[in-house]
Amino acid sequence: MSYDPEKGIGTYTEGETHAELKARFEPDPSYHEVKCRGYVADVMRDGKIYEIQTRGFYTMKDKLASFLEEYDVTVVYPVIREKTLIWVDPLTGETSKPRKSSKHGRPSDLLGELYGVADFLGNEKFHTRVVLCDSVEYRLLDGWSRDRKKGSSRQKLLPLVFAEEYAFDRPEDYRSLVPSSLPDPFTRKELSKALRLTGRGLYSAQRVLLRLGFIEEAGKKGNAILYRVVSE
Repeated sequence: MSYDPEKGIGTYTEGETHAELKARFEPDPSYHEVKCRGYVADVMRDGKIYEIQTRGFYTMKDKLASFLEEYDVTVVYPVIREKTLIWVDPLTGETSKPRKSSKHGRPSDLLGELYGVADFLGNEKFHTRVVLCDSVEYRLLDGWSRDRKKGSSRQKLLPLVFAEEYAFDRPEDYRSLVPSSLPDPFTRKELSKALRLTGRGLYSAQRVLLRLGFIEEAGKKGNAILYRVVSE
């Protein structure tokens, strides 16, 4: 794929993943971008709405609350299973050889987003889907470090292949996202390692698991709070 400093990578737009997922869940484009209750639904057909969201579920809270008063709503969350990275020189357009990223997304990444819409988890009309995908990311060599990579800008993130899909239609379905590798009891640090989440993502995942009753506090070890997985 060629690079033009004026036009960017190929002919793709920033919404390529969004557009392809809309087509995956509803091939007929006449049901895309439908006005509903003062908002615009990504896909709406036969009383069902699909919203494609790559991050920041909390930004959808008001929109979802309105939709759920009348319709079944499914939030579709694409997770990058494998990413190929290509560096682009913004001055010459020269691209590096593709290399695989060491980071791999998993369905449990969804837990880091659910806290923003936790109020809807018990609503029978609210559903989520995780779609794993392989992508290629083009990054500009415009960073502040010597190799120009630290602080660099993403130019494009393009989907290559959509793979497995995971459905969550009721609160109990999210139990499958609890890591089986957790010791009994476990600390927040051990939860972070098992989920491969840190910072806000880890905090959100922990709060969701506590709210759903899948984990509970189990005392303390020094200054660390202990938790255990609650049996079904």
